Amino acid sequence: MDWIDIIIGAVSGGALVTLLTMPATIKKAKAEARAADLDNMLKAAEAWEKLADERQETNSQQEEIIHRLNEKIDYLYSTNSDWRDKYNAKCEELTSLRVKIATDEVKLCMVRGCKDRQPQSGY
Repeated sequence: MDWIDIIIGAVSGGALVTLLTMPATIKKAKAEARAADLDNMLKAAEAWEKLADERQETNSQQEEIIHRLNEKIDYLYSTNSDWRDKYNAKCEELTSLRVKIATDEVKLCMVRGCKDRQPQSGY
């Protein structure tokens, strides 16, 4: 019953019946409103639970992707380190050869007919 029924009942002479049944009607309306609120809360909780499950699944997929990418990065760093070591070894070899060339040029005798020249050339 709503307020219109109460007013119509009071006007039509059933005011006593209306007054006697009003507390029960109010309790019933409150109970129905409370049940509707609880139902809405339950639906909202189920929706949030579904969202949480979807987010957790997405997070686990993203963690798997991140793990694979980290492994790939580690592999690339390792490969880069190997190439850097090879490059540094070649640079050291090249430097030692340049030093040898420089020392040989210093030792080179430029005097014609020098008897100290190794190996002897007729020049």
